[in-house]
Amino acid sequence: MISSEYGTGMIRATFAAVPQRRALLAAKAIVFGACTLVIGQVMSFAAFGIGQAILATAHPRVSGIQASASLSQPEVLRAVCGAGLYLTVVGLLGFGLGAAIRHTAGALPAFFGVLFGLSAIVDLLPTSWRNDIMPYLPANAGSQAFTIEQSHDALPPWAGLGVLCLYAAAAIAIGLLLVDRRDA
Repeated sequence: MISSEYGTGMIRATFAAVPQRRALLAAKAIVFGACTLVIGQVMSFAAFGIGQAILATAHPRVSGIQASASLSQPEVLRAVCGAGLYLTVVGLLGFGLGAAIRHTAGALPAFFGVLFGLSAIVDLLPTSWRNDIMPYLPANAGSQAFTIEQSHDALPPWAGLGVLCLYAAAAIAIGLLLVDRRDA
């Protein structure tokens, strides 16, 4: 969404058309976020529907318990909506890192490093530190939005999504800060 524009040099034309760089970057983030939210919600509900259709035909009853879920069951609707929100926020995190780094080849490893690599690094810490830090890492915190059964040491769903939003907001803020300080 943003790093490829820097890579091709098209960002110069974009900045020539809209000289207010921060406003341009914010508008791009808003449009990207809105489109991703719609697509993420559609994909989330479609995946839920397809999964339930498969479960209903493959395992209609397991030990007298229905194997499939419905949106009216507790926490299911929140989890399905949370999955679409998670995709949106993760996309905005990538957008912010792309705006800050300006190169796809650098932004992708940074994105995966922030999203997943931090967990590997924190795993190397002593257990007491690891248990305190792990719930606040982006992938762990954000995944609570689409988890029905919460573990005892995890953040609540909306708090976890909020922590992920803070990571995305920080990445976008860094991109907004740097967009005026560097040449296109």
